[in-house]
Amino acid sequence: METKTRIQGRISRLLLKRPFVGSLALRLPLIEDNKCQTAYTNGKVLGYNRHFVDSLTDYELDFLIMHEVFHVVLKHPFRRETRDPQNWNIAGDHVINLLLLDDGMTMPEGGLADSQYAGWSTEKVYAAVNSVIDQPGEQSDVNPGDGDQQGDQSDDSDGDSPSSSQDASDSGDDSQGTPTSSDPGEFGPDDVPTFAEAIASGAMGEVRDCPASEDGTPDYGTEMDWEAAITVAAAQEKNRGTMPGSWKAAIDQRNAAYINWTEALQNFLTDAGNNISSTWARPNRRFIDGGDYFPNIKREGIEHLVIAVDTSGSVSDGELRQYLSEAMEIVEMFNPKVTFLPCDICLGKVQTFEPGEYPDEIEGWKVGGRRGTSFDPPFRYVENVMEDEPTALIYFTDGECYYPEEPEYPVLWCISHMADEPAPWGESIEVML
Repeated sequence: METKTRIQGRISRLLLKRPFVGSLALRLPLIEDNKCQTAYTNGKVLGYNRHFVDSLTDYELDFLIMHEVFHVVLKHPFRRETRDPQNWNIAGDHVINLLLLDDGMTMPEGGLADSQYAGWSTEKVYAAVNSVIDQPGEQSDVNPGDGDQQGDQSDDSDGDSPSSSQDASDSGDDSQGTPTSSDPGEFGPDDVPTFAEAIASGAMGEVRDCPASEDGTPDYGTEMDWEAAITVAAAQEKNRGTMPGSWKAAIDQRNAAYINWTEALQNFLTDAGNNISSTWARPNRRFIDGGDYFPNIKREGIEHLVIAVDTSGSVSDGELRQYLSEAMEIVEMFNPKVTFLPCDICLGKVQTFEPGEYPDEIEGWKVGGRRGTSFDPPFRYVENVMEDEPTALIYFTDGECYYPEEPEYPVLWCISHMADEPAPWGESIEVML
């Protein structure tokens, strides 16, 4: 049977048994590309190496298709940013394989599916994977093979199981991924890994960045098309009541935390709150009334963040939820004291959270009204109400307003649909929706 026809047949079967995955797989044109070692998706196509696919059992091919579809469902081709591509793929594999195991799929022992990452975002797994890989002698933690990879495959394997794939130790493939095909640059039948090798190394199926639009800008149109398709398919599957809870959670949170806050805030706060013992830039207010001006002590680390959120009518509900999702990621990662300032034309309910006492859900952040826009109130609150300068102020907004005078403390503007010009002062970063 022709390889492409065989893949189409497995997608048709998935459409019956796992319609959520099958319906989305139909949106990816199949492209034979033997210059890739296994398979890949970039959000626009599903590319595959014919020799790798031909080596798979039907069960393993189902796993591959579902794996690649979930790269798109979790929007991995659209949200890598500046992260290392290989480690991004490894992090995504952990997340996806855990979801497939929850659905009853199985895979060889030693595959990328560390149970400690269950329920984590891909960005959070990436940070953990990256830190382990950066420490010599500890890479084994990335791929623990912890044995939590058992499931019922009786209704999916057509008599074949992952164990029927040739074991890596017996494959006789010592090419280490070097193409030996007669076609230069292509991976031939002796170059492709076994299913077990691929799933253990992160080569099960690549995720590639979505190609840019013709003008060189990110292809938001493709991403929005997928967003609509995923929403519809997920709603239909939820109505059937057959979707695993972990899938529901991952799909509902697929837009959470696009920004790599570890990198963004560490770069932004290089000189703010780190290794600075004291500064006379602004006196400590507790001593002003007595006429004594003592230096304001800035201890190491990110101690106190002011997070301001634009809740004006020009901000969509989707934008507002994204702002709050990003705020949740920041506080979970850095554990600072937080003063939360929602603001349209005036301040809403001010909330102060001590480290570790943040809301569990974004609804715990009270946002208030949806009127006009003014950027002034949060800065006036810091100046007139707060006793001490914050480590920094982070302002989430669509940017549609005039900017007040620049304060002395660091300000990071997180702007959705950022125009050609960033904020006139402070640092600017785009919030992807």
